[in-house]
Amino acid sequence: MTTVLPRTHVASRTIAVLGVDDSGLAFAAALSQAGHEVVLWEPPRPHRDAAVAHCESRVVKVSGCGGEGVAQLAAVTSDLFAALSVADTLVASVPPSCEAAFASFVLPLVEPRHTLVLPAGRLATLRHATWLRDRGRCTPPTLVESDVAPFVARRVAADHVHVDAMPLTPGFGVFPAERTERAMAVIRDLVPSGRTLPHVLAAGLSGVIPFLRAVALVLNGGGVERIGGAFRLFSDGFTPAVASVAAALDSERVTLGAALDLELPPAAETLAGLGLSPHAELWAAVRGSRVLDRETAAITGEPHLSRCGGADEAVFTVRPWVGLAEQLGVDTPVMKALLTCAAAMASGSTDGDGATGTFPGSSLQDLGIMGMPGEALMSFLQTGCERPAI
Repeated sequence: MTTVLPRTHVASRTIAVLGVDDSGLAFAAALSQAGHEVVLWEPPRPHRDAAVAHCESRVVKVSGCGGEGVAQLAAVTSDLFAALSVADTLVASVPPSCEAAFASFVLPLVEPRHTLVLPAGRLATLRHATWLRDRGRCTPPTLVESDVAPFVARRVAADHVHVDAMPLTPGFGVFPAERTERAMAVIRDLVPSGRTLPHVLAAGLSGVIPFLRAVALVLNGGGVERIGGAFRLFSDGFTPAVASVAAALDSERVTLGAALDLELPPAAETLAGLGLSPHAELWAAVRGSRVLDRETAAITGEPHLSRCGGADEAVFTVRPWVGLAEQLGVDTPVMKALLTCAAAMASGSTDGDGATGTFPGSSLQDLGIMGMPGEALMSFLQTGCERPAI
């Protein structure tokens, strides 16, 4: 039976928050506290557990940055159709490894009227647009991607989320970019400090934390395998030598951005600008970040890296940029080496290449930009209209 969720006339917007991780739950609570009507959707589960206990009360406790508080959600449901029918704005925080399931379950019900916001989506906007286009959905919803999640948070109880940090000015790119002005009017209701980025590739390249995480995961593969989820990626693994590799990778990121007419600040400057670290060179900035200091390898259960997604996560970050750099004629030896190592750690194979090979992660074909030279790529990002591949 379809759940009927009532509309109210109190909130500025009705927002459906889909598939809740810790940061997503913090985002839902903040939106509710700001006066929006928030509907929380979680996929049906065969057995209810402590992780979804807040469904009954619709109350989320919040602590940390911004102080203590309680948010009252409008509704919590496992009925996706009900959640999407009452909201024009959707927020979905989904890890890369879960995006295929998310796409097959959620995207068929997303309509052109929706604005789908993907905090730190790592080019999920382009993957979702390709998924829809391949199934005959020629008019996509407005897809928005940020360079960093608006909240860095962790759940300390089933109905209690602790916010470790709120980046000062998260950036947002829109696909297609010609809808940017309208989409940013929505975003600024959700994140008043949000800044406008030229397009979704700018959002992906501006997100420095996944690049830093990829280096830390791959270069500390032995420690992650041995210690598992207790391994702190940055406090334990970000040594001066690892920082040197990260700085070289960051230089390639900036160079690739320049090929797309983007002026990207270095990673250390970006972290400081977001209020996540002190102003310092990269090693000191990362080691001085209270947010990054707490981050673990996020591996549970069997600690072997190849079976727990640590290396896969690194590959999801790096692979599309290696392919795009090759397509644009930008040399990225560190990215390529990191991709090869991560792929070998994840699958035991180094077959393929960054653009067309068999590595896990998103290829340019997955993103719908395979074979597009610079001018065609910029046109596609602006209009969403596919151009013939060369």
